[in-house]
Amino acid sequence: MRLKTFLAALLVLGVFVAGCAGKSSPTGAGEAAKVVRIGYVDSGKSFPNDALAIAIDKGFLKAELDKAGYQLEAIPFTGAGPAINEAIAGSSIDMASSGDVPVTIAKSNGVDTVLVAAEVGFNDAALVVPKDAGVTSIQALKGKKVATLKGSYMHKSLADMLTANNLTINDIEFVNMTSQDAAAAIISKTVDAAVLSAVQEAQIVKSGHGVILLSGADNPEWKGSHGIIARSAYAQANKEAVTAVVSALIQAGEYAKANSQEAITILEKSGYPLEALALLFPDQKIDFNVVAGDAAKKAFAGVANFLFANELIRDKPDLDQWIDSSYYQEASKAIKK
Repeated sequence: MRLKTFLAALLVLGVFVAGCAGKSSPTGAGEAAKVVRIGYVDSGKSFPNDALAIAIDKGFLKAELDKAGYQLEAIPFTGAGPAINEAIAGSSIDMASSGDVPVTIAKSNGVDTVLVAAEVGFNDAALVVPKDAGVTSIQALKGKKVATLKGSYMHKSLADMLTANNLTINDIEFVNMTSQDAAAAIISKTVDAAVLSAVQEAQIVKSGHGVILLSGADNPEWKGSHGIIARSAYAQANKEAVTAVVSALIQAGEYAKANSQEAITILEKSGYPLEALALLFPDQKIDFNVVAGDAAKKAFAGVANFLFANELIRDKPDLDQWIDSSYYQEASKAIKK
């Protein structure tokens, strides 16, 4: 009798184990969940300020990563580009959405990344002068103090503005300051002009302390871009995760175009004030311009040339080797199906 009871118990246990073995999680039974760690610039509220914001808020990123069997870990960086470079070099993050200048500097310095997509012409910058300075053209700034952060996209914007007006950095007295300090210098009139990010630009204009002389809003070629990068080793071993991220960003870009007002509301969560968003998107039309291939190459060639000409990098990265459009192409094919 006892033997029969024991055998019956074993039979029940066997059925139970077999049933459990037939059920699987997205990552497989007994396996730890796979994760993609994405770093982004924190604008004050630990929420992204670009297409990544829309991808997270509208669920595009979760949906794509779920299909690929990955979980998202989004990591904000208050130290912006340099902090993200350090994290990706130390393998504490796998991917990042960061400014075009810092990601190019990192690649030039030997950080092994691959550029899988770009948001071209996203970061606005403006040349601002004190309100009562009487300056009406950039030509009037010859020999004057002009502040911005050295090695930033704003520095490149300044160089582009000068070039467009037959001037160079050598025609002004360049003052190296963060955008926040440069805005304060405009208020105190310790500099004659400053190239500011959209946030500081909006604050200075709204407060009545400064006026915009030149802006990327009217000249998109002066705007900075975002690079979507991945550690090369991670991308090679986790192609499905990288493709999922790129797919979500493409979808987010399309959604923002069709629903710009809602997208602006989502971007407010990053800490960007409405005034800054109005400068970034003057007609309330959002286009993150998520691209790869030749469009990305053209944008980053300009960045590399600027950095090299200003001795901020020793060698220009090989863009054909650095930019890998295969993830973008694969994502685009899947979206069209």
